[in-house]
Parts: sequence; structure tokens; C-alpha cells
Amino acid sequence: MIGTVPPAHASEADAAVKERRAAARVLIVADAYPDAVWPAANPFLHVQAQALVRLGHEIRVFCPTPYVPPALGVVPNLRAFATLPRRARWQGIEVSRPRFPRPPGAWFRPIAGPAVERFVGPAFRREIAVFRPDIVHAHMATPMGYAAAHWSRRAGLPCIVTLHGLDLITYPHQNAHLRRQTESTLERATRVVAVSHYLAKTVRTLGITRDVDVHYVGVDIEQFRPDPAHRAALRARLGIEADAVVLCYAGRLAPEKGIGDLAPLLLGVSKDCPAVRLVVVGDGPERKSLVRAVREFGLGDRLRCVPMVGHGEMPAHLNAVDILVSPSRSEGFGQVLIEAQACGVPVIASLTGGIKEAVRDGESGILCGPGDIQELVKASRSMITSSDRRAAFGEAGRRHVAHHFELIACSRGLSSLYERVIAHQC
Repeated sequence: MIGTVPPAHASEADAAVKERRAAARVLIVADAYPDAVWPAANPFLHVQAQALVRLGHEIRVFCPTPYVPPALGVVPNLRAFATLPRRARWQGIEVSRPRFPRPPGAWFRPIAGPAVERFVGPAFRREIAVFRPDIVHAHMATPMGYAAAHWSRRAGLPCIVTLHGLDLITYPHQNAHLRRQTESTLERATRVVAVSHYLAKTVRTLGITRDVDVHYVGVDIEQFRPDPAHRAALRARLGIEADAVVLCYAGRLAPEKGIGDLAPLLLGVSKDCPAVRLVVVGDGPERKSLVRAVREFGLGDRLRCVPMVGHGEMPAHLNAVDILVSPSRSEGFGQVLIEAQACGVPVIASLTGGIKEAVRDGESGILCGPGDIQELVKASRSMITSSDRRAAFGEAGRRHVAHHFELIACSRGLSSLYERVIAHQC
């Protein structure tokens, strides 16, 4: 059975009573969490944690972090790990980061779950001895979900594991070790949560039949909202003309995100729409190939690349653009899609995974076949050439997000799940 907790519609007084009754100490376990050093690390986890604090819960974060010897701290990819504090408060949330040996390279991933369980177990036991949580909430099936489910069972604590995408769509299919770890996590967790109905249904493809709850992270619609004041300032900073129509991609620059489609898209729309610009916000292995492809098309002056920004800066960047594009080949949900719609920005995305839950096709955005460049170009042109259409889609997107993905309403559903699990260990 797949259950969805809908946004609450009770009065504020009723909600307040319910929230006081449901308050709990929650230990969040994650492999990345924002910090002043690394503000773009899984910012949605911090957003959800802050919402849960607003609902009366006491939250701490347990974030095992790879140990980096001082001599290797000068390596750019390792510098952030080396400088992260072992314990600190980030915007009101206490975060501990116990170190564990983690050799660089993807080869370590198949054994990461058991390695974290073994090396970080003592730190976890110390954390629960001090914090005394009522429940553990781990994110990603592996490695942290795997480790947390095992630790929690030994400690006699209920453990919720939330699935986000890669941990279910990609990792279990890479090798037998990761598949077994994922299956172990799903079997040992007290409850399993998915961030989309698509992911909840995907659990069954692993041959596991159990209840899966669907809880969207949600968006703070007061933070993510249309704000014309940001538009001119950020465009000036990026050297983009005031009258240009700006396409934007925001996220990880990885092959499964369809990054290879962005250069052909820019070429296709530039033929008839010379005022088009493309802003790419994010980092990843496909960055250099994207820049190279755009330059080979002779369109280097139309591309602006911005490193991944912290969550607090995203509303300004989204308000500075006209259309968000997401040509992903694989997507568990697509948090940035609802953030863009909350800002009144229409979306053009692939019809894949959980995206069809995030975007109302033909109303708040247009969904195209994954990898279909012609369809992607056609949809983009229809938006680029009509400011009225962009405005209508943007308004519809704002309404769509406010109704289905408002942050506190979504978080109340998760809060209710905590209450049920703690009370019944179900």
C-alpha cells in the first residue's frame, strides 16, 4: 500500500494542539548537510528540518563526513570536507560530523554502507546517549539509511528512511552489493518514505512489498515567490541584457540530468530568437563538456555559468530568469522545479520519473520526451516568443505549488508520521 498524507486543512488552533502533542526529538542522519563552508549541500534537508522545528520538534543532525588528512586538504574536491567543523550550529540546527575513512573514488560506494556502520557506530551511540532521540530519520537508502537502520535496531529506536532518487533508481542497479544494501535498508527500516509516488512504486521493482509513505519536502512560498527587484540586479551582475529571454538550468551537472541536451537546445532556439541566453547554476562532471559544446556552436557569449549557490540565494537566481529547463533522463522528483514555479517561472522538463508530479503539463509547464531535442526546442520556442504565455504559466505554477507543496503543510504530514511511529512502532 502506498499512502500519501495530504496537506492539513485544520484551523490554526487545531494544528497547534496537534503539533504540541506530536513534538519529538528527531535525529536526522544524512551524508551531506548545509554549512557556512558548504551551503549548497542538500539544502532541502535543512529546509525540512527548520519546518519541523517550527512544528515543535527538537532536531539534531548526525552527518558522517569523510576524514581528510591535513596534507590533502589543499585538493579542491577534498577541501570542503577538511574544513567542515566536527560540531556546529547552522541556522539554529545542531550538526555533528563524525569522521570516517573514505577513500576517494566511486569504487568505494558498494561498501560505503557497511563501512559507515562499522566506523561511525560508536559516534552514533554517543550521540543518542546525549540527545536521547525518540526517532531516527535517515536520508538515502545507502549508505546512511543502511547504517542508520542497523544502528537504530540495535539501540531499540524506530528508524524512518527517506528515498530521494539515486538511491533507488541508480545505485541498486550498479552492482549486487548496492542492491543487497538497499534491500537490507528497506527491510530493516521501521517505515520507508519516498519523496514522490514514482519512487514509492519503484520500491516494488526490487521485489520488496511493504508500506511506503509519500511525503514531499515542500517549498517555503514566502521565501520562493515572484520578486522583480532581484531581476535587474542579478542580470546586471551576470552581464545579461534587460530585454533578453533567459533559459535556466539549475542542479547537478551530471549525465543523467541530460546536460548534453542544453547546447543543442540553445542552438535550436537561437536561430529564431537571437535575444535568448542560457544560465546554468550548478557544478558537476559535465560542466566542461557543456561549455565546450556551446563554444563549438559559436554561442559562447550566450552562456553564463554560475557555481552552485546556497538555498538562500536561489530565489534571486530564479527570479532573474524566464524559463527553467530540466532535460533530465532520471529524476526522483525535482525539487528545483517546484521552487521555480513558486517564483512564477514556467518549467520545461522531461516526462520522466517524479517530474510529472511536480509539474502540471500544459498548465504550469511543458513536459517533453526525454532526449527529444526537437520537442524540447519546440516547447522552449513557444515560451520564448510569448511573454503572455510565460506569465499565464507562471501564475498557474505559483497556484499549483501553493496548493500541493506548501512547506509547513507537507511537514505536518511527516510530523504526523513521527507521532504514529513513536506511539505504535509501526
